[in-house]
Amino acid sequence: ILESKIEFLKGVGPAKGNLLKTEIGVFTFRDLLMCFPSRYVDKTKFHRIRAIGPDSDTVQLKGILRRLSTAGEGRKRRLVGLLRDETGSIELVWFKGVHWLEKNLNIGGEYIVFGKINNFRGNITIPHPEIEPVTLANTSKAPTFAPVYPSTEKLNAKGLEAKGRRKLTQAILSKVSLEQLPENAELLDTLSEGIKDFTSLLKIIPEAKLHYAYDADKWTVAEALLHIIDTERIFQYRALRFGRNDTTPIVGFEQDDYVPTSDAANRSNESLLMEFIAVRKASLTLFATFSQERLQQLGTASGAKMSVGALGFMVCAHQKHHANIIRERYL
Repeated sequence: ILESKIEFLKGVGPAKGNLLKTEIGVFTFRDLLMCFPSRYVDKTKFHRIRAIGPDSDTVQLKGILRRLSTAGEGRKRRLVGLLRDETGSIELVWFKGVHWLEKNLNIGGEYIVFGKINNFRGNITIPHPEIEPVTLANTSKAPTFAPVYPSTEKLNAKGLEAKGRRKLTQAILSKVSLEQLPENAELLDTLSEGIKDFTSLLKIIPEAKLHYAYDADKWTVAEALLHIIDTERIFQYRALRFGRNDTTPIVGFEQDDYVPTSDAANRSNESLLMEFIAVRKASLTLFATFSQERLQQLGTASGAKMSVGALGFMVCAHQKHHANIIRERYL
C-alpha cells in the first residue's frame, strides 16, 4: 500500500497529486510519510491576545469572532475577521478560500485560531490562520505538539498546508494499520540492515566533516546523526506504550530543542557508531517480542493514529531520510 500513487489517497485526487509531485517530489504514499516535519509547535496552551507582541511567533488563541468583512477587489480581495478574547482583539486575514470562509464562519461564534503572527508597520495580524469552532471534542482532547511541514504557496492555496498534510499523513498511517503488515521477520531484517547502512555512512564521513554544517541555521553532521538516534529512542518508547495497549495520547517533541544540549560537538565517529548500534539492538530486542497482533495495535502520537509495526518501519525510513540528506548536502 505504501507504493500506491499519491493521487489515489482520499482527499488528494489528480490536481492535488500533481502539485505534490511538482512542488515537493511526493509521488507515493511512502514519499509523503518520508516528508518529515521541519519542526513542532506547541498546541498545549492558549495564548492571551494582550500578551502578543511584534516578536511573537506562532500562537494558539480562543475567542469570539466579532467581525467579518471583505476588502479589496479581484486578486487583492481578502477576508478580514476580528477575534476577541477577554484581554484584547486581533485581526485575522485570508486571501484564499474567501467564499468558503464567508459561508461557514459565524459572527458571534467561539473559535480556536492557530497561526503565525505578522507584524507589518506596527499592525499585528494573523494571515491565513487555521480556524475551527470550539466544540466538546476539540477542547476535551489531550493537547499536543503539532508538526509543521515544509510547504509552498501553491500547496497552501490548495489546502495542503500543515493541517491538510497532517490529515493526509494520518489517513495513510490508518490505512497501514488496517492493512496486513509484513511479517515481523521482514521488519527485523530491515532494522538489522540499518546497522550496516549507518556503518557505511560513517565510513565516508571524514572526522573533519563531522562538525560541518552547510549553512548557519542547519545542523552539523554530528547533530543530524544524533537526531537519528534520539528519534529512534522516542519511537521505541511509543512502540512500547502502544504494544502494551496504553491508549493515552503521546505529545510530539520539538527536535530543534534537543540539539543545544546534545553535546554533539564533543562526539567522534566511533562514539556515534557505538551508540547507534546499542540503540538499534534495543529496537531489535523490543520489536522481536511483538506478535503480529501486537504489531497491528494502535496508539496516538503527535495527534496521529499509528500502529506498533508502522513505528518500526518509520524508524528505518527516518534513518534513510537523514542519511540521504547527509550524502547529498554535506559530503
